Amino acid sequence: MSCSARWTLPELRTTTERVIPLDVAALLARLLDGDVPAEPVILPWHHPGATSH
Repeated sequence: MSCSARWTLPELRTTTERVIPLDVAALLARLLDGDVPAEPVILPWHHPGATSH
């Protein structure tokens, strides 16, 4: 995948590829619904308990 790829929300929700940061689809859906968080949202960059190599 190219770093310049553009994904739609449905594509982000249904892809089997690893998308980083995690939970970006849920945040995008929230933003598109007009629900802008008052505070910054911190998204995880790895699964909890995952080890880095």
